Amino acid sequence: MTIRKLCRLSNLHLDEKEHQELVNDLQMILGFVDIIHSVDTDNVQPLAHPLEMVQVLREDTPAEAIERDVYQELSKGTQDGFYLVPRVIEP
Repeated sequence: MTIRKLCRLSNLHLDEKEHQELVNDLQMILGFVDIIHSVDTDNVQPLAHPLEMVQVLREDTPAEAIERDVYQELSKGTQDGFYLVPRVIEP
């Protein structure tokens, strides 16, 4: 009954075969949820990540020097090391 009401409210049209398939799928999903709820998790600590791994990080050193002045020479307008762009929003 609930599925028919939800289909009507959401303007979905299911024939009897599609309706029965949906009922079966939802029953299977709810069965999986029941299985998950039956697991004893009282002594289990929550995890931020399922794998206990350490991220190996490289040293943060620049690979090449960025020559801002050279790049800004190609720009139409710069001021104090910043690029000048046209105003987009009027005050």
